[in-house]
Amino acid sequence: MKEKKKFSIQWRVIAIALGCWMIPFVLMVGMMVHYILSNQMGDRVDNMTDQVNFNMQTSVERLNQAIEDSRDASYEGELRSVYEAYKNNNYKDYWLSGRVRGYLNTKYTNDTNFSSTIFWYREAPEKLNGEVYNSSAGGGYHQINTYWEYDHEAVKEYAETLDTGIGFLDRDGRIYMIRNLVSRSFEPVGVLVMRLNIAYCFEGMRHFLNDLDMSIYLNELCLEFSQDGERENTEGLRPEKYPQGSTWEGGYLYIRNHVKENSYRLDTLVRIPKTVIMDSMYAYLRILGVMMVLLVPLVVFLIFMVRRHILQPTEQLMEGAREIQEGNLGYQITFEAGSQEFVYLTESFNQMSSRLKYQFDHIYQEEMALKDARIMALQSHINPHFMNNTLEIINWEARLSGNMKISKMIESLSVLMNAAMDRKRRHVVPLKEELQYVEAYLHIMKERLGSKLTVEMDISEETLNEKVPRLILQPVIENAIEHGVIRSGSGTVVLRSYKKGDYLYLETENNGIMNEQERAKVGRLLAPDYDTSKESSGNLGIANVNQRLGILYGEPCGLSIFQEKDDRICARLTIFVGLRAQ
Repeated sequence: MKEKKKFSIQWRVIAIALGCWMIPFVLMVGMMVHYILSNQMGDRVDNMTDQVNFNMQTSVERLNQAIEDSRDASYEGELRSVYEAYKNNNYKDYWLSGRVRGYLNTKYTNDTNFSSTIFWYREAPEKLNGEVYNSSAGGGYHQINTYWEYDHEAVKEYAETLDTGIGFLDRDGRIYMIRNLVSRSFEPVGVLVMRLNIAYCFEGMRHFLNDLDMSIYLNELCLEFSQDGERENTEGLRPEKYPQGSTWEGGYLYIRNHVKENSYRLDTLVRIPKTVIMDSMYAYLRILGVMMVLLVPLVVFLIFMVRRHILQPTEQLMEGAREIQEGNLGYQITFEAGSQEFVYLTESFNQMSSRLKYQFDHIYQEEMALKDARIMALQSHINPHFMNNTLEIINWEARLSGNMKISKMIESLSVLMNAAMDRKRRHVVPLKEELQYVEAYLHIMKERLGSKLTVEMDISEETLNEKVPRLILQPVIENAIEHGVIRSGSGTVVLRSYKKGDYLYLETENNGIMNEQERAKVGRLLAPDYDTSKESSGNLGIANVNQRLGILYGEPCGLSIFQEKDDRICARLTIFVGLRAQ
């Protein structure tokens, strides 16, 4: 295969610079138009979407406040109490209406969310009622009259379908928020009817009414707006036809905002002509001419900068690489680069060259040292079987000479070595085998301590065949002898085993009294997250035992150490021996 001809960076830069003279308009105009139509239009769409979302969030907050204000009539209980007093004392109808009107006047006359508020009792709505209006929100007597003349029956029928929630009803553009008032036994008492001040609740969306079409759905109620600001039925503006966010279709940008609250759903769709989006972008195209004029000096300046700060330092680095390739180790570049990056590369190259020379000068000595280390490692590798066989020979010689004491100690040491080497790779062994390791260790300790050490065994027969982790008892017994016998000068160590349910318990008991410092130390060593790598070797035994049991069996298995009696300390191993352990 013919090798493709390669060009230097210098010629590539020159070709790019010359190419900028031939294709600047095609390249730059294309990039700018693409940038304007994609990035800027995208930003414009995002801004419009954010504005819609912000205005709708304002509407949601005002609707939520209106719903919260309506709850006062239900939760404060004033309207219920007035009705109960009316029934119990046989007051006149005008007394009840006056009390209701006074309460509504206090709560809602100055509430901008509502233009009028009416409350009537189910017993006789036309007589037992009260109403107020907020003139600053567009309310007046005409709204009260319109309600009783045209809307009351429809509201009454709709209220029958509500429980204790909030409902919305549209009557020819008049939007009512309706809530039932119930007694303490949850029986319907009356109905609170509040005409929403749509101009205030959706004040933020009026920003879009001059140029845009918009529809708002409150639950199933359609509140649509067009360019003249009047409400109309526009079948095409159905929010459910479009996804959440912005969508382009037929020369229009559709922005949908869907909000679901506890008491209502608010779904908004705004339709924006593409020309509105594009108006602010045409100014960018006029800037292209100025950029073309500035292109020529920029190309010249680019060639100079590339030559000075890139090509020359690169040539120096390539020259140094050739020197290294030809065997001139330790070659140093003396060119002073003008940029921080090439200064770093030059210094790194000089350091690498010096390091290579040093390494090659010392490579022979390092190889010889490595060979010597390997020979020493081979010489120091002792086969554990050799150690075991040597102990057997010593034991045999001791028996021939009649020194049974030494022979017995060698046998015990051999048992412990076999357990430590674990030729069969067993993680658990029967308790009776583990006790053999314990007896071998205790034999050696008795020879060392003599009559100072007394050992008592209380081993249950039913526990002998239970499986326990190998060498799990020796560290605990060693700890008992160290703290209960050697420290005191003499003492008794008791070893017992028993079962309760699915758990095997192994206990060692020794003389001693734990002080507060020792209790704190035991608590630290037996903590679940204790790091054994930070502990001295003298304390590793019981910590490792506790962690081994925790890893093998999980909670509540482990090692616990506590004061059993006034002068006795107990170490208890808890081991799971149920079906799961098998």
